[in-house]
Amino acid sequence: MQVTSLTRPEKIPIMLLHLNDRTLTMATSMDIPSDLISRITEVAKRKGILPEDFLARIVEEKLIELEEQETVFAITDKVRRSLESKGISEARTLADFAEFRHLLNRDRKEGSHHN
Repeated sequence: MQVTSLTRPEKIPIMLLHLNDRTLTMATSMDIPSDLISRITEVAKRKGILPEDFLARIVEEKLIELEEQETVFAITDKVRRSLESKGISEARTLADFAEFRHLLNRDRKEGSHHN
């Protein structure tokens, strides 16, 4: 395994290689500014893990977040297309929702005055 030092002051390429019985070996090179490297190293040290492992974790977390976002966008696009096919516009839906919130807030305020 080859991992370039994370402590140089300039932008450095980082080689991430990981191999065990459950993962595939992969090498990735990227430039990371030294101030970010310092922050990564400090947090990893506080967590008691290697900076390379910390980077792998945060990349995975971000990837999961983006995949979930894609799923939400796909669902909301499908709903939007379905509503539009029924003649219900996004603008009308938002206006109805705003009116509902207004009425709900009004009812809450009036209800609090009667107690």
